[in-house]
Amino acid sequence: RKMTKEQRELYDYFEHFWDDMKKNNKKTKVKDSGKETVKLLRELDFILNKLNGKKKKQSTHTRYSSSSKTQNCILKMHYVTDKNKHLAFLTEYMTQLHKKDIEEKPVLFSDEAVDISFFENYRDNSTDLHFRFIISPENQDVDLRIASKSFIEKLNSLYAYNLHWIGAIHQNTEHKHAHILINGKDKNGRVVRFPKTFVKETGRMMVQNICTGLVGFRTNKEIQQKKDI
Repeated sequence: RKMTKEQRELYDYFEHFWDDMKKNNKKTKVKDSGKETVKLLRELDFILNKLNGKKKKQSTHTRYSSSSKTQNCILKMHYVTDKNKHLAFLTEYMTQLHKKDIEEKPVLFSDEAVDISFFENYRDNSTDLHFRFIISPENQDVDLRIASKSFIEKLNSLYAYNLHWIGAIHQNTEHKHAHILINGKDKNGRVVRFPKTFVKETGRMMVQNICTGLVGFRTNKEIQQKKDI
C-alpha cells in the first residue's frame, strides 16, 4: 500500500516530533526495539527447518505440531512502562522513519484513519504502559492488515476493551510481520491488562485460527514439504 497524502503529512509531522523528543530527552532510544523481532524470526526459522535433524528446545510461546493442518503463526508480546519509549517506538521504529535502506515506509493503520489528528489524540491519551505485539505467519499470503484488525477485534470482545492501537507491517526481513502497538489505557479510559499466560495459550491459538480463516488449512502436500526440509 502506498502512502496517501495524509500519511506523508503524518510522517513529516513525525520527523519534527522525533527531533523535539531527542532534544527534550537525550536518553530517548529505540535501538533495542527490534530485539523481539529477531527472537521471533529465529523461532520461526527453527519451526520451518529441522536444523539437520538435531532437536532443540522450543519456546513455550511457539509450540506447534508440524503435522497440524492449522496455519502456523507466531505471536510475541512484551510490555514497557515508559511514555517516551512508547512514543518513540511508534514514531521512529514502527514507521522505520530513519532507515535509509527502506524507501517505501510502512503505512500505519488502525480501526480508523491514522492521520495527524489520530496521532495527537493517541499521544494525548498515551500512558507509560504500552504493549508491543508481533504477528508473523508462516504463510506469506496472509493479509496482515486484516489479521491484525481481526486480532484486535477478538481482544476487544474477549476482555471487553475498546483498545487504542496502531499497526504497521514490516517487510525488511525474510518473513513479513506486523507490529501492533496498544496503549495501556483504552478509549473508554480503562486500564489494559493481559494475563501472563495469554500469549502462550489464548493468543497463539487466536492468531493461528485467524490465519487459517484467511488462507485456509494447510494441505497434506504442504505439511509433508515442511517435514522434508
